[in-house]
Amino acid sequence: MTPDIEVALGPTLDFLRVLWRVNHGMERRSRHMLTTLGITAPQRMVLRMAGRFPGVSATQLAGLLHIDPGTLSAALGRLERGGLLVREPDPEDARRVRVSLTKRGLLHDKEAPGTVESAVAAVVNGTTKGQMAQVARILTELAELLETAPDTPDTPATGRLNASIGRARARRVG
Repeated sequence: MTPDIEVALGPTLDFLRVLWRVNHGMERRSRHMLTTLGITAPQRMVLRMAGRFPGVSATQLAGLLHIDPGTLSAALGRLERGGLLVREPDPEDARRVRVSLTKRGLLHDKEAPGTVESAVAAVVNGTTKGQMAQVARILTELAELLETAPDTPDTPATGRLNASIGRARARRVG
């Protein structure tokens, strides 16, 4: 099959193909951003959130971005070494770190052409509030299902699959 052939695979696989395409496009644009802006799309997102919430704690920032605090810590380190932000102990709780943008970091806290954000804005600006609410609901539901531990029987089908895997393992062991 050649890449230019479009095939209907059913709603699930068709939706996954679109998500795959979006993911690939975001990664490609992120690499382009690194060469043109000096930061990747995820790094820019960290800077944009830190710019929206000056002095945000690292824990709050990880929650806002829906990422693991360890993953964020590595990104914060790269951005700090690049002179784009500073991490300082929280004056009320020295165990917490507060994040603030530097003057150089503030230069990235604005709309910019050629970013993942600008591509999303172009689509969002041409979409109704109702359509956006529907897309957000679907993607949020998908994210929540994906965040569920894979061995959690979150659907009857998953429960049956896990039960059959358990029986197969028991037969191998026994």
